[in-house]
Amino acid sequence: MGTRAFGDAGTINCNELLYTVYDAEGNNIILPTETKTAFGQGVLTDNVTLQLVANQEYKIVFYAHNNGSQFSTYTDGKLTVDYTKANINSEIDDAFYVAYPFTADGTAKTVTLTRPFAQLNIGTDDLGEAAVQNILANITSTLTVSQGLKNSMDLIAGTTSVEGTLDDVTFTPVGAPAVNTDFPVTGYSNLLSVYLLVPAEQDMIDATYVLKNGEKEIRTLNLAATPVRMNYRTNVYGSLLTTQQPFNVEIEPNFEKPDFMVSTEEELADAVKKGGNIVLNKDITLTRPLVLAAGVPATITLNGNTLGSTCRHTVKAGEKLVIVGSKSDGTHSKVDLNTNYVAGFEAINGGDLELTGLDIKYTGNVPANNAGSLVFVEGTGSTITLKDCNLDPAHGSMYAISTNASVADQNVNINLEKVSIKPSVILATPVLINIPCHLVAKDCEFEGCNQAAVLRGGNYLFDNCTFTQTLAFDKDGNCTTTKK
Repeated sequence: MGTRAFGDAGTINCNELLYTVYDAEGNNIILPTETKTAFGQGVLTDNVTLQLVANQEYKIVFYAHNNGSQFSTYTDGKLTVDYTKANINSEIDDAFYVAYPFTADGTAKTVTLTRPFAQLNIGTDDLGEAAVQNILANITSTLTVSQGLKNSMDLIAGTTSVEGTLDDVTFTPVGAPAVNTDFPVTGYSNLLSVYLLVPAEQDMIDATYVLKNGEKEIRTLNLAATPVRMNYRTNVYGSLLTTQQPFNVEIEPNFEKPDFMVSTEEELADAVKKGGNIVLNKDITLTRPLVLAAGVPATITLNGNTLGSTCRHTVKAGEKLVIVGSKSDGTHSKVDLNTNYVAGFEAINGGDLELTGLDIKYTGNVPANNAGSLVFVEGTGSTITLKDCNLDPAHGSMYAISTNASVADQNVNINLEKVSIKPSVILATPVLINIPCHLVAKDCEFEGCNQAAVLRGGNYLFDNCTFTQTLAFDKDGNCTTTKK
């Protein structure tokens, strides 16, 4: 599960995993929808094995939910919502999904599920005041949403809509409010929490929230044009029961805050040892190799900052390192390597390295009689995955991706998607795969002078990829003759 629940991540209440498989033409090939009930409280992963025709394209929809909730219904790639059956101030309506395209090539696929719902939370910081405690048993509240909700979603296309007529939706919590720590913002107690089906891109709802003491109104909040977004949490909070102070409306991405916000090399190195989600606050240059712990994956989000390195970083057996550079506007973050080493990043002996949304460039020199690489992989079971990355070796003795032919009979996994390898200098061969391996590349570009890539031994699948051989340059270094 890619995001956290309303309270603690360990309280995610999914207990049923539904999935449907479709062929390239969109036909449901496994009928009816299959079900697994291996999920339990705090168990956030499961394994599914399918017997499919080799090298064919499929799409699988996974939907995880709690089958004790009647709020949402999944049938053959479609999700419907019945707001009259919503469970207010409860996580039982929580759910996760993904529509994942893949080629049946025999390699294990790891998919991450995210919420199809937005979450709206209303909180106050004055439940503990004496005047409020005196009337606490008589306090009631009602949230009415008059515009912006959807009740149907095509999970395959990722689009939401209204089916039939969707009238105003009213949510009324049962029982008196209580001082608690459930609200996402420290110091506020939760009054109301509900899940809403809204578009994947940020949208607006019109709502009204009314607080009463018996029949007498305490406050009415006009929540016109309140921002909401699928898989995001919107928090409305303030001193709602006492004084007429301003309240704040914010939309918080992914329901989740990072485990570590780091600003120095030392903070980053310490966070990687502990694992979890790590976000850079500023540019950081690494002068010492990162040390990971087996069984404790670490994800580093560059957050628009540049990650520099003067050393190589190794991911070994049982270790996983993910570096994410893509920003909210779709642009990349930079990785500058000045290593003077064989590789900038390497996965060996079963290590797992994943790089996403990065512009990776070599900015240093390579010692005489040496050859280096931005990314290196060796050892049976080692895996490197690059998605939406631009690689520039920028040195005649550097490769973008390479392996080690001196160790025989290796079997490594290389997964590339939307990867562009275009050296900014004359480079003979940017990609050198000289050991048995399994490589899958989709929507990629490879450019080199003598060869765009050298591929020796193993299984290779290229889907919509371009290979360009640059044969000559003009005085300014621009390509004058190419072959594709």
